[in-house]
Amino acid sequence: MFNMERMKRLLAIPSVSEDELRLDFSKIEFLSVFEITELFFHIVANHEFGRYKIIGENNEVVTYLQRINFFYALGNAMTIPGTGKSSQTGEQARLIEMEAFQYKPEFETASKRLYAIFQQIGLSQETTSLIGASLSEVADNSFLHNLGKWPSKVGPLVATLIQQYPQKKELSISLCDFGVGFLRTLKSNYPKLPNEQAAIELALQPNTTSRAGHRGGNGLYFLRKSVFNGLRGALSIRSSDTLAQIDPNGKTRLLASGLPFSFGTNVEFGIKY
Repeated sequence: MFNMERMKRLLAIPSVSEDELRLDFSKIEFLSVFEITELFFHIVANHEFGRYKIIGENNEVVTYLQRINFFYALGNAMTIPGTGKSSQTGEQARLIEMEAFQYKPEFETASKRLYAIFQQIGLSQETTSLIGASLSEVADNSFLHNLGKWPSKVGPLVATLIQQYPQKKELSISLCDFGVGFLRTLKSNYPKLPNEQAAIELALQPNTTSRAGHRGGNGLYFLRKSVFNGLRGALSIRSSDTLAQIDPNGKTRLLASGLPFSFGTNVEFGIKY
């Protein structure tokens, strides 16, 4: 569950000292999948420094981040040295690497590998197909609706992280993009939208699109139906400065507004298998 105090501590992890980016994990004991991708977004969107220093290097959170290649992905996204590849295995949970994609074909190539991993960890063919299709729909939205709108500082970028919890038989999945957010995307076709929360709720309904002539859509509607009907899961979305939890009917419950983000989205969904 979202907690504003945790978010404040999360956003305080990166700080700048002279020409060095300091990443202070000394007081952090746990990071969820959503928090990891939010941290990734926050660092890449706000910092340009060529060197970074990790503080609290010996704690379990840093070890976990190294194992999922967080620093490697961060290094690639910021053009700064990463920490190299590391093992994907773990006793408590199987780790699926964090990855960042600049182009849709890169994601499509990776999705084929994810299908194989889902089946290796014991997911049924039906569950694998639903998750794979859901991931593709969200990624398609990110690349399609932000075409020509990506912030010049970052450019096209979609980060993903998937975590398996085998004892609970759960997957937690987060896709975070560096686009313009739901409200700005939909405003041209739906000019009366009042805020990001309303835009999130609209995006989850059938036949909603930002395309000219109101053709297309249904990507996030498909995700919602899959998560709640086929996968017995949960869904939350951050768009720009607003975070909302989604119910099975597509209605939103506001978790936070006024977050220190001016663009981008983060779609997080958990599933039981």
